[in-house]
Amino acid sequence: MLNELQKQLNDVSQDLIKDNLYPGEILALVNNYKELLFDSVSFNEGAIEAQMDISTHSGRAIAPKWAGMYINDYLRTYRFCKAIFKATKDVIEKEGKAHILYAGTGPFASLVLPLTYFFTNEQLKFTLLEIHEHSYSKLQQVIKKFELEGYVEDIVCCDAAEYTIEKPNSINILLSETMMNALKDEHQVAITYNLLNQLSEKTILIPEKIELALLAVNEDIYDANKKSLDEPQAYFDKLGSLFTLNKKTVFDNKDHFNNAFPTVTFKEVITTVPEETNQNFNTLSIATIITIYKDIGLDIDDSALTQLQKLIDLNPMLQTVTQLKSNYKCGRKPGLQFKITN
Repeated sequence: MLNELQKQLNDVSQDLIKDNLYPGEILALVNNYKELLFDSVSFNEGAIEAQMDISTHSGRAIAPKWAGMYINDYLRTYRFCKAIFKATKDVIEKEGKAHILYAGTGPFASLVLPLTYFFTNEQLKFTLLEIHEHSYSKLQQVIKKFELEGYVEDIVCCDAAEYTIEKPNSINILLSETMMNALKDEHQVAITYNLLNQLSEKTILIPEKIELALLAVNEDIYDANKKSLDEPQAYFDKLGSLFTLNKKTVFDNKDHFNNAFPTVTFKEVITTVPEETNQNFNTLSIATIITIYKDIGLDIDDSALTQLQKLIDLNPMLQTVTQLKSNYKCGRKPGLQFKITN
């Protein structure tokens, strides 16, 4: 017999995979989900241990408070849950069972709990990795409160960027959402490289692709779009791709990453900025474009993860930008590094 928490989780789970929900409906749904999780273990976001970041060789692991609050990013939560459901369904239909390695669960493992409504614990297993001891403790409580022990292969308190997978052949989905806008500070890249390099090339990676692109932005049109109910007008020109994280780039750069870890500098990318770009646009900005799984993703401004990050103002009256050199670097402060030529 289901307990009351399981019933509430099941109700939320059914709605989290629905199509064609209005933004207001998604917001209310995700708020209900957050309240359910916070209340289930009396999560106190004001506790000292809930507010402490952890600095590692591969970046900053944000405090449990903020990891839990990420649920509030409602389109992110909704689309990740839908995408993970679709990926899990695809794997189970093809292989009979799915084993998800979820790195950076936070205190709730919120992106995979809804799966337990749709699949039995014979079809689905989780291995859960979390670096914060406080989040790790709360996660154990969540699993117990919702009586989901049968789904859990293992829960490990560790740095996922250095974790060795015990049974790599059993894993067919790798999930990690441990990033900030523009892949800066946090260790999404290091975690993905470490874990995916231990797995089969058939493993489904979620998110499937993260691209950092250089955009020339007309901020006047961009701001006008926000205030208008009309069809949005084109406001940017994509000048190039600066860094991509997906299965192909991980396997292509495997040896370089392993040899240089934890401080890894990726190949320099040179992007030309046309003269007319300086005349027609106001800024150069970094866009974080996320494909979660197949046709489900997060585009510009859909989420805090995909907000534009302004790099430099363009002012041809003072100076003209002609070229930008960039490379992505892993280490204690991961992120893009730039050299601008005028």
